[in-house]
Amino acid sequence: MEREISNQENWQQTEASEVARVFFGNPYMIASLGRALPEVIPMARGMKVLDVGCGTGEWARSLAKEYPYVRTIGIDTSHRLITQAVALAKEQNISSVAFLEFDTSQPLNFPTESCDVIHVHSLASFITTARWEHVLEDMLRVLKPGGWLNIVDYEQGSTSSPAFNELHIMGMKGIRALGGSIAPSSPTYGVAARLYGFLVDAGMIDVSYKVHAVDYGIKNRPEAAKFLDDLVVGMCNFKEFILMLGLGESDHFDALIEKARDELTQPTSCGYAYLISAVGRKDF
Repeated sequence: MEREISNQENWQQTEASEVARVFFGNPYMIASLGRALPEVIPMARGMKVLDVGCGTGEWARSLAKEYPYVRTIGIDTSHRLITQAVALAKEQNISSVAFLEFDTSQPLNFPTESCDVIHVHSLASFITTARWEHVLEDMLRVLKPGGWLNIVDYEQGSTSSPAFNELHIMGMKGIRALGGSIAPSSPTYGVAARLYGFLVDAGMIDVSYKVHAVDYGIKNRPEAAKFLDDLVVGMCNFKEFILMLGLGESDHFDALIEKARDELTQPTSCGYAYLISAVGRKDF
């Protein structure tokens, strides 16, 4: 019999999901894509872009800077992250974006065929595998005929830090426990490599994808050191989630965090992850 999940555990799972979206919205991660949207998508004045699972709005603000003449709406399940997104947009004087809360158990609260572009990053961080088909159907409902859907997802590669690699394995066990992995026998989410097929199966046309490296080498890019520090801080925030699921002991987790921080900042530190950006067009 499956264990009943308490309100406290639900809260901790929500916290873990929020931490994941903040991590995937890291400016270093977004910069690894080269541009906010694939170049195949023609952007024009008056277009409406929907960013699903926007987190603190980093991607939406990036898009607004690149295309100030389009209207962007970011939605997220977290009131806390939406509040931060609104504050950051105001602080940066970006008026072409708006942010709203949404409930993943309900259809998107947007009219049918009302958006020109829909973007979603790391859907597995807040949508269970069982809901993928329903969520894709609803996004296609909202998309205009000829409109574009861009899904970006992340897979962790190897690093020179044994401690970080062990923490990643713990985290993947947690993701699988919550139904967020499409490949239960693999140490990966399993989503990124399947994005092309998802869009084809959904009936989209002009489907394509690109693979982008996220460089963990501390000497390879000037911004890498800050990103790696953010990476370890993000791991720290998963602690209660890991302990709640019984995937590790507190002292051992803390020791791994300290070792990972040290190992990732060594002059020889290196590693990688990758982002797959898949794009498709809704048939006319």
